[in-house]
Amino acid sequence: MTLLHSLFLPVFFLATVALGGGWLGVSVSETDAGVAISEVVRGSPAARAGLQVDDVILAVGEDKVRDVQGLIAIIGRHNPGDRIALHIQRNREKLTKRVRLGKRPEEGEDVVEAPRGAPYLGLEIEEGDAGVQVVSVVAAGPAQKAGFQRGDLVRSMGDQPIRKLDDLDTAMKKLHANDHVRVGIRRDGRDRTLEVVLGTRPGGGEPEKKIEPARAQDRPARPAPAKPAAKVAFRTDYAKAIADSKRAGRPTLLVFGATWCVNCATLKKSLADASLAPSLAEYTCVWIDTDRESALADKYGVESLPHMVFLDAAGKSRKTMVGYQPPELIAPVLAAGLHGGAHAGAKHAEHAHAEAAAKEDAEKAHQAAKAAADKRAAEARKAEVAAAAEAQRAAAAKRVRTPVRAGRRAEAVPVTRADLNRANTQLNQLRKEIQELRKQHREEVELLRQILREMRKK
Repeated sequence: MTLLHSLFLPVFFLATVALGGGWLGVSVSETDAGVAISEVVRGSPAARAGLQVDDVILAVGEDKVRDVQGLIAIIGRHNPGDRIALHIQRNREKLTKRVRLGKRPEEGEDVVEAPRGAPYLGLEIEEGDAGVQVVSVVAAGPAQKAGFQRGDLVRSMGDQPIRKLDDLDTAMKKLHANDHVRVGIRRDGRDRTLEVVLGTRPGGGEPEKKIEPARAQDRPARPAPAKPAAKVAFRTDYAKAIADSKRAGRPTLLVFGATWCVNCATLKKSLADASLAPSLAEYTCVWIDTDRESALADKYGVESLPHMVFLDAAGKSRKTMVGYQPPELIAPVLAAGLHGGAHAGAKHAEHAHAEAAAKEDAEKAHQAAKAAADKRAAEARKAEVAAAAEAQRAAAAKRVRTPVRAGRRAEAVPVTRADLNRANTQLNQLRKEIQELRKQHREEVELLRQILREMRKK
């Protein structure tokens, strides 16, 4: 037989030991899983904290709960008004509920639930292809206090999956003001869970005809969005874009994002605002898909999306902005980049121009030296050919007979060895001169190459 206890009764019995013992307002039983809640009293501290039937109570603060009597003793040590941390297990998930203990009702007194009206979340939402998406968050509302952000996709509320606005309407009809509810969302590609304490709709507790978008009187009026300018021309060739920016002395805006990132798409719309067009026209805008360019994301320390990096004309990082940013926050950063980077851009452009001029002069000098060396080499080859021809003529002279006067026999003119030696000596001398010219040409070419290397390093 299962032992069933009502915590508001045992605490009454303990009152002689712990005067003013706190009241939780649940009935519990011992099960195989532990001390489980079998009933939650309406209007009790447990109900306001969002405790549910079948929740297993694991611990109160740092005190572990092993059985029903142990739980009764722990609660009895606290007074009404004390806040306790109740650690529970719901299905397979471990949760912590913050409970403010109440005063146990007098015997025979009915537990009256505080009037709670229609629940109020404080969100403006819309239904799109991706699901139910947050368009804006009401300032100081329940959703903002729970951590909702613009662009969040609502996936579940309590145990109710949310795929369309009607699902959210159904889930909200089951809830009341001051109820605690867990809302599953998707943000930047990751699933998260936010715990919301529902509020009461401002101006009264009349039920809503449609759950969010909130009516105008429930949220601050938003200024009409500025007319968007033409779509920003993003480049995707990072290396070439950076090189072009340096060459032109222009600053660069790197936008890191992903196709699945809702806030990234919203940021693109923000950048397309007409008020940013004049400044963006002076930037080279580069879109970097982090799913494809993870190395670049690591280089610039990208940890969440969207992520903007502002580079000056020299390619150095000057400013970083993370997350969605409205046009009014982006505008001063763009303007500062143009104003602060003007001198650097001009200096960079001047340096690039001087470097290009120096390279052009060095190339001209190289071509002139090469032409002169080629001319000397041609002259040397011509001299070598002439010397060879002279040697051939000298050799042929051995067989030549000089003419004689009439009546006398022609006599051969002998070519002595000394004549051949002189011809060979001249030929060797010409060859040495040609070798010297070739060596000189190689040295000049190597010197020019070294000059070019030094200029490129600078």
